[in-house]
Amino acid sequence: TPPTGHAPTTSLLLQLDQVLTRTLFHHHVDYLCEWKCPLTPSRSRWIYACLARMEKPWHREECCAVRRVLRESCERRWELKMTTATDLALVATAPRSSSSVVGSSSDRDVGGGDGDNE
Repeated sequence: TPPTGHAPTTSLLLQLDQVLTRTLFHHHVDYLCEWKCPLTPSRSRWIYACLARMEKPWHREECCAVRRVLRESCERRWELKMTTATDLALVATAPRSSSSVVGSSSDRDVGGGDGDNE
């Protein structure tokens, strides 16, 4: 077995029956949503492949699992945005270097040297 696991090839997926495909799909959803494992490219491929292989109409368990993946993805995206926004706020409130202070003082003097605004 390779360290990253096997890729979901067509020949491999065609060997799986519907019960095993659904079980494998729920296995990956549990790893993603319950155990908060990272959404790796390999896991993404397997989830997509299982969804493509499952016969329609889906059972309510599969519909629920797809909604769980969607909610988990939205939560992770929100946390990523909040982390990025927090990092940007920290950068914005960080002390400025001396070169930026010098540049800002010259920007104030652009209007003229005598201080008259009229």
